[in-house]
Amino acid sequence: MSILVQALAAGATVVTPNNRLARDVAARFDAAQQAKGARAWTAAKALPWTLWLDRLWRAALAARVQPAPPALLDQSATRALWHAIVARHGRDWL
Repeated sequence: MSILVQALAAGATVVTPNNRLARDVAARFDAAQQAKGARAWTAAKALPWTLWLDRLWRAALAARVQPAPPALLDQSATRALWHAIVARHGRDWL
C-alpha cells in the first residue's frame, strides 16, 4: 500500500493543485480499498487548493480568530493580481 493511501486511510487530507487531481487521488484510494477487499471505508479527503483554502478561511471566521483572516480574493481578482505582478516583474523571474 502506498504512503498516500496509508495517509488517507489514517484520515489525512491531501491538497492538490486542481479538481481533476483531487478526484484522481480519491478514485485511486477507492480502488486500493476495493483491491484489499474492503466493502466500506471513509471517503478520502482529497481537496483542490481553492476548496481547502476556502474551508480553512471559513473555519477561522467561525472560530473568531484574532486578528480576523483577510478576505479571500475571487478567481478573477486573483488572476488580475497575478497578471499585474508578472507584468511588473516580467523577465526578472526567468
